[in-house]
Order: sequence, then C-alpha cells, then structure tokens
Amino acid sequence: VFNQGSILSYSELLLSINGPPLGGKVDVSPQNGSALVTQFSFQTLDWIADAEDFPLTYDFRYEIAPQPTVYYIQSRSDANYATSTMPPGLQSTHYAVIITATAYDVLL
Repeated sequence: VFNQGSILSYSELLLSINGPPLGGKVDVSPQNGSALVTQFSFQTLDWIADAEDFPLTYDFRYEIAPQPTVYYIQSRSDANYATSTMPPGLQSTHYAVIITATAYDVLL
C-alpha cells in the first residue's frame, strides 16, 4: 500500500500453486523372500493428479530402518513398476526393508 497525501494504491495477485500427485500405493510381490535371491516386483498405482499434470513419472527406493540411507531401486522413469532382489534387513526389525514409491507430475 502506498499513501501519498490522498493518493492510495493497492495491488493484489492471486497465484495458483501446483500440488504433487496424491494417494498412491505400492504393491509388492511376493511379500516375503530370501535376501539377494528372491526377485521382487514393485508396482505403484492409484495416484491422483490434475489432468494437465499427466503423464506422471515414478521412482522406487528402499531403506533399512533405522538407518537413514535411502537407495534407489529405480530412478525416475515413466515406468510405474520395477523388479529387484533386496538386501536383508536388520534382525532388530525382523529383517524388514521399507519400500517407497514417489510419483512426479510434469511440473516437478
């Protein structure tokens, strides 16, 4: 706002911000297997995004909690699926490995 004597000016701008895709899930098959032997299949589905935000791209990652390091199974790609063997998790977490998929729209 600028006020000089009786002159008053005002400016306003409305921005529309793009949000990321939401609501996706990851399916893994099989649910259990042997470390470094079993070939696991990963697929991510059911992402919601505005029509103008398509096509989506995806990446798949894993981590062995509680370690903070994240490893790529598949870097960003138009494929919503990947396959890989997995390393063993830690005994303290019952050998679990955490799988994450991220969806990106055309603006990300």
